[in-house]
Amino acid sequence: MLKIYVCEDNPRLLESYFQLAKKAILLKDWNIQMGAAASSPIELLSSLPDGEDGGLYFLDIELGAGQNGFELAREIRRKDPKAFLVFLTSHSEWALETFRYRLEAMDFIVKTEDEEALRQRMYACIQSAYERFQAWNVDRDALLNLKSWEKELFLPCSQVLYITSSEIPHHVVLHTLDSFYDVIGSLKEIQAKHPSVWIYGSRSLLVNRNHIREKNLLRRTLLLDNGELLPCSIRSFKEL
Repeated sequence: MLKIYVCEDNPRLLESYFQLAKKAILLKDWNIQMGAAASSPIELLSSLPDGEDGGLYFLDIELGAGQNGFELAREIRRKDPKAFLVFLTSHSEWALETFRYRLEAMDFIVKTEDEEALRQRMYACIQSAYERFQAWNVDRDALLNLKSWEKELFLPCSQVLYITSSEIPHHVVLHTLDSFYDVIGSLKEIQAKHPSVWIYGSRSLLVNRNHIREKNLLRRTLLLDNGELLPCSIRSFKEL
């Protein structure tokens, strides 16, 4: 479920932003949960549960707590790589800093905008994050339905790190964090069913995009979130 977090050191503004987000959820009847309303980076980071994945964060830039909003966002990215980041500030010139920090922000909202304009910008961010989160989870949690000689397998895509061709003709091998399964199937059919999940590392390898932590163009490798290194073709690098 998508969760919304707010970090603002001004208590009045913190409450205002938090309530605006709550009203948006109630108005649209979205399946979204309110996370923490934090007045400092430490408070926000300590409120994030292990395994948070794709939260929406409204962050004040000038926090006055020894760490600005950009530095906080960088810490959030480490804990929640798919985070949706929205920055709030009174100074529009800060916008270019998002590029220097390479944070891929969803939006940059200037606090001097009138309340209605600010509300609409926040609502638009919530709706966009919600739609993207829902679309991503549909594919991530889609089931792979494959058969072996003796049983039928139903396995969520999210549990499979990568898939390789098997030594047995017309078979593939599913590699999970702690096991592997040799089943009937083809890489082409699996990739065609869930194209937003799987990408070819090579002609005999499919990699789950959601488990890729790093790509190394010089070595032509992909580093997965479990530490495994896999080969990757130039064509796949371009697609990624």
